[in-house]
Order: sequence, then C-alpha cells, then structure tokens
Amino acid sequence: MQKLFLIPIIFTIIFSIDISAQNIIQPIEVQSLPTPEFPFHQPDDKTAVYFLNNNDEHNVVQISFYVTMSTTDGTMPYTIDFVYRNLTRWNFAEQKVLSSETDRLFLLMGESKEDTNIEEILRVSNVEHNADSIFIDDEKILLENSYAYAQSQGGEYDEYGFYLKDTFLSPSKIILGGLIGYYDTQIDGTILGLWNPHDGKAIYREIPVEPFPFLGSSEIYNMRVCPRTIELDFSIDERFFFIREFHGWYDEIPIPSVKLLDCDTSQLWDADKDVAFSSDMRYLVTERDGLPSLVDIESNTIIHQYQVEYPMTACCFSPDESQVYITTIINELHIFDTGIESNATNWERIK
Repeated sequence: MQKLFLIPIIFTIIFSIDISAQNIIQPIEVQSLPTPEFPFHQPDDKTAVYFLNNNDEHNVVQISFYVTMSTTDGTMPYTIDFVYRNLTRWNFAEQKVLSSETDRLFLLMGESKEDTNIEEILRVSNVEHNADSIFIDDEKILLENSYAYAQSQGGEYDEYGFYLKDTFLSPSKIILGGLIGYYDTQIDGTILGLWNPHDGKAIYREIPVEPFPFLGSSEIYNMRVCPRTIELDFSIDERFFFIREFHGWYDEIPIPSVKLLDCDTSQLWDADKDVAFSSDMRYLVTERDGLPSLVDIESNTIIHQYQVEYPMTACCFSPDESQVYITTIINELHIFDTGIESNATNWERIK
C-alpha cells in the first residue's frame, strides 16, 4: 500500500517540474548594444538603458541611454549635477544604428541652474504643481493629504513631513496620479497618491513601508544617489497608474524600480523594474520573482517568464505582439518570442 501511495506523489512532482521548466522562455537572440559617446564622458560614469519603445517600426527599437555626471569639486560627492540622455534607433535585424541624438538634462540634485527642464524631457509631471496643489487653467486646486510640515521638538520629529513631488493627469482628465515625498531626521522616501483633479479629494495614498535612509546621515552622505522619478503614467484604459524611479549607490549603476497601482481596486500589484502593456490590455510584462514575466491582467497570474542573466532595466513589445524586447543592466538586448498566440493587431509601449 505504501508503494502504491508514493506513485501519484512522485508523478505529481515530476509533472510540476516539467510544467515549470516549460514556462521559462529562452531568448531567440542576445545583442550587445553600442554604447553612445557622451560629452565629457569618463570611464567611471555609469551608462544604462532606462527606456525601450517599439517605435511602430519592424525590427527597430528606440533605446534611451542615460549616463550620470557627478560633481567634481569634492564638496558633495554623492550629488548628481546632470545627466545626458541619448536616443538611439537600433535596427536589431541588421545590428546597426539608424540614428543617435544626445540631450543634456539638468538633474535637480545639483547646484547648477543651467540647462533644460528635466521633467518635460523625462515625461515626469504633466501638470503644474507646488507642494500641496495643482494648477489647471489658472485654477489652483488643493490636494487633500498631500502636504504636512514635519514638526520637531528638540531636533526630533513627531511625525513624517509630506510634500507633493510629481503629478500626472490621466488623458481623460478624470484622475490625477502623483508621487508624495516624505521625510524626517532619519528617512527620505516616496509614496503613491491618487486624487480627483476637479475637487482635490484624495482617492488613495500609499502607506510608507520601506523608507530610504536620509541623505544627510553621516554613514552614507558621500555614497548614495537620491531616488529620482524617471516616469509617471497611466495605462491606455486608465485602470493602472505607475511610477518608475532609479536609486542606488554612487559607485553603481542605478537600478530602476516600478510601482504599479490598480486604480479600480486601490491595490499595488507585484511589479519591478519596468512595465509594458498590450494595447488590448489583456497582458503586461514586468519583473516578478526575479525574472521578466508575461502576466495575464484578468487573473493577475504569470503565463510565462523570460530568462535573463542580469537584472532587467526596460522592456517593450514588438508592434505585432510576436516578440518581447528586454534590456539588462549590462546593456544587452534580449529578443524573445512572446509565447502566446497572436490576438491583437498592435501592441504598444505606454511611454
């Protein structure tokens, strides 16, 4: 009886392992991307891909490279004055650069007041705001629970301080997403918020759960790169609001992270590094369990995962949905079969 009992157990284990292995898709091809030349680029400057777009071109992806330039006067070694962004159109079928353009972007961590508006270039905020309000058609709208001054007694803060950091109005203008910065003497972090843009009523505010160390703490004063928002946006059906930031250490390439909020349920979904949606909103790609994953939106379950050896930095679909493009921290482009039957005329990177 014991032997008969073990047979189905062993069969179940073998069957489960086999199915799990089949759900990991290997790349069709891996290409090393040509790193663009940046003005004043030094060997120690860190270059990484943070955005991918299918650009509605067959066999072509638009790649956004970024390189950080640190201050050189020695007074604030962790501070970034500015970054350079390069937009490269890469034909991966022929493995050649079709075009390459570089912009200098001013990053607000530095003391320099020159150069362009990084928020416009990086598509962060799309509506004017201050610490607690937005401005639409010259009307000031106070946003509920978006600002609180941190009161201190004897150098100790009684509670966090909050301020409105970035804002993004949905295409239909019926919902406002935003990023709230919070702080006290020991921490410095960000949380998500949603509001009604017409009356400023709060719909959702994330609870701080993983505070970052405060930049002023003596242990890391000279090492840490402050978290910077690189993207805020909504999915095309406005069901999802997401933000992307990069953060890391001065001697490392900053790794992007993503927060993905279901606006219908006010629930944060499991997501990391980046997120790409299908134009029919049936699927998304993001990182789960350490690997890029194709997720069925209706059931919020993983259909397939894509094998990469290094952390993902960006992802997008091909225009005909047949392939997934993924870049990693070592600037390699991985090309995958999507792994599902084609059921849409176009997939779109929501950037």
